[in-house]
Amino acid sequence: MSDSDLHQRVLAAFQTEFKEQMQAIRAMLAAWPYYSGMLLDEAFRMAHSMKGSARVCDLNEVEDIAHQLEHTLSQLTKGEISATPEVKERISSHADAAEDAMALAMERELATYSVETEASPAPMGGHDTLRIESVLLEALLLSTGQLLTEAARQESLEREMSLLARELEQLRSLSHQDRLDEGDLRFQVREAGKHLQQIRTRQQQGSRSLRVLSSRVQENVGHICMVPISSMCEGFPKMMRDLSGETGKPARFTMTGTENRADRAVLQALKDPVMHALRNAISHGIEGPARRRAAGKPEAGDVRMHMDIDGHFLRLTISDDGGGVDVEQVKQKAIRAGLLTVTEAEQQTAEAITDLIFHAGLSTAAELTTVSGRGVGLSVVRERVSQFQGQVKMTSRHGLGSSLEIRVPVSISARRLLLLRAAGRLFALPLNSIKYLRRVDDLHVADGRSMVFIDGGAVQVITAAEAAGTQPLITRDEDGKVQVAVLQGEKPLALHVEAVIGEFHALIRPLPYPASRSPHFSGAIVTEEGQVVLVLNTLTLADRSRATPVPENRQKAVEKPRQATVLVVDDSFTARTLQKSILETAGYHVRIAEDGRAALKILHAETVALVVSDIQMPHLDGFGLLSTMKSQPALADIPLILVTSLSSQEDQERGLALGADAYIVKERFDHQELLSVVRQLV
Repeated sequence: MSDSDLHQRVLAAFQTEFKEQMQAIRAMLAAWPYYSGMLLDEAFRMAHSMKGSARVCDLNEVEDIAHQLEHTLSQLTKGEISATPEVKERISSHADAAEDAMALAMERELATYSVETEASPAPMGGHDTLRIESVLLEALLLSTGQLLTEAARQESLEREMSLLARELEQLRSLSHQDRLDEGDLRFQVREAGKHLQQIRTRQQQGSRSLRVLSSRVQENVGHICMVPISSMCEGFPKMMRDLSGETGKPARFTMTGTENRADRAVLQALKDPVMHALRNAISHGIEGPARRRAAGKPEAGDVRMHMDIDGHFLRLTISDDGGGVDVEQVKQKAIRAGLLTVTEAEQQTAEAITDLIFHAGLSTAAELTTVSGRGVGLSVVRERVSQFQGQVKMTSRHGLGSSLEIRVPVSISARRLLLLRAAGRLFALPLNSIKYLRRVDDLHVADGRSMVFIDGGAVQVITAAEAAGTQPLITRDEDGKVQVAVLQGEKPLALHVEAVIGEFHALIRPLPYPASRSPHFSGAIVTEEGQVVLVLNTLTLADRSRATPVPENRQKAVEKPRQATVLVVDDSFTARTLQKSILETAGYHVRIAEDGRAALKILHAETVALVVSDIQMPHLDGFGLLSTMKSQPALADIPLILVTSLSSQEDQERGLALGADAYIVKERFDHQELLSVVRQLV
């Protein structure tokens, strides 16, 4: 790629970013003088990003204006100036000037570079390629999400038809008669049942085909969206050379792993934060030549960026051989900024202090320059990464350097989520962000926090109250237990859950501006009923967890008769936990077993009303368990539901022939279908 082509691509990317940046600044001005702190912080960060991107594109006039904008907004943020009409006019004038300068720059670019209209011939033996507008690609991705929702709606209709078929069968069986005349009502009911069964069979085939096709379309669109990571990094080498010269800090910059591919939307969202992190490595990490010589280091610093794919995650690491994070300096800055008291600062570990550098407004720069000192860079990194349910971590060794690791999903295609009710609202959580679900008896207060003890360890209890806009409160279910979802992450946290609704497969859609600026949510999904459900940001839940006990609603649990016992048999811990939680929420007493052999021990020792079993399990599979139960008079009458990933017609026929009372395919698993079948059989 020529320098001219590279410049054009980077400039085109900045054009898109510039519009978003100006939108944030104009939104703050529109709310003047009653803008929220969030709007002001966003405008400040956008001006900061605009300055850096303009420098990469060699748009000096736009860079200078953005620097003035950033300075004024910084004064507002720190309370150095007030929200007067004169200040508003100053910001508005800078915004107008930035747009005029950008427009003029684009006119110059159009006059300098001509647009190529002839397509280059495809290389021999290669694949044909086609350019499509990003807006069309995004529309196609949205349509696939809607297709998945429609497939779920069709499967819901299938369940309703199945229920109607069972009701007709029950109605027909109420009367026993060897001979039915064509005019008899019972004959008509039987014929209607046959007709309904034929319709249901066709509808089942159609809904399954729709699910397969929609998943295939989703997968293909996902492949289209995957682009080389190098497309995000094209302007970084020049930016690092410029920063090195501007700061007087010689540095080598290398990138590896750029040949890997990731979702275009993920890379677009990461570009700005990665740019901030690289700038931070030069401005805060690499020392000046004199200090490096005194420390016995090469005069030129070393900054490396490495990208690799770890399962379903993109892992991006930025490392430098600079001085590392000065923990004591960060501690003093945090105290002055009011983030910590002196007592709290002394109690914090070095890792906890280092983590404070991600807080907005905290900068360790000794002076304010065009490169550093605003306290913006790393806060942008954490904020953007958290929107993708990702993780960011800084590790540092004093005098030897630092390493920043970012982990985000490699794709934003459809994901498995758990629908739940928390803080009185319906939310969704990605299944891969949940370790397990538990119901506990006792709450404790330790170190000023509400805690539960799970598997011998203390786990802090948090709520979704801040996201829901309500007061934090822990409630107990009808059995007097507290239900929690223990979240993945280095810091163990248990999110208080009022009810588990079920599992859902959907595309997480981005929220529109300004809702997209809320730190509490990473997007939204649309259920089969057309309801919009917000997806909780687990990183924000962890960051905003407070060291205060959560009040509890001590209303006495309602006394109710013991419900039937259901035995859940599955070698998957996740599947057992999910089904157990769904059934317990519905009021059933649940026992669990990890295979058929363990299930038989429970069946022989306890009274069980119903068995819900997987098929593929070690020692004794679901078919073997079913066959054994039917061969033993004491167990033969216990209903059994097979819930399995085996969806072939042969497997279903074998299960039903052995005596299974129902067969549910995990791929189309729905909590309402499970509960509906359980209620009919118990």
